[in-house]
Amino acid sequence: MSLNEFKSTQRGFFEKKKQEYQAKWERARFIAFYGLQPHLKRGRLRSFKDLIQFDWEKNDDVELPTREEMEAFRKRYGEIKS
Repeated sequence: MSLNEFKSTQRGFFEKKKQEYQAKWERARFIAFYGLQPHLKRGRLRSFKDLIQFDWEKNDDVELPTREEMEAFRKRYGEIKS
């Protein structure tokens, strides 16, 4: 087995382990969600994420600056040269 094959195998192994770990936690949340439903007021839990949101589900979306903010930045600091 070459080094690249080993790296690919190792990456696949750990990716599988991560997916199994996440699936176990999502199953636990599913069971807890439906276990709590009859005991809460209607509409309190609308989705599984209302119960708990895992780190791997959080959006890493970055808010882009508006056109006005970009113009103010350019006026203050000048053009960025790469």
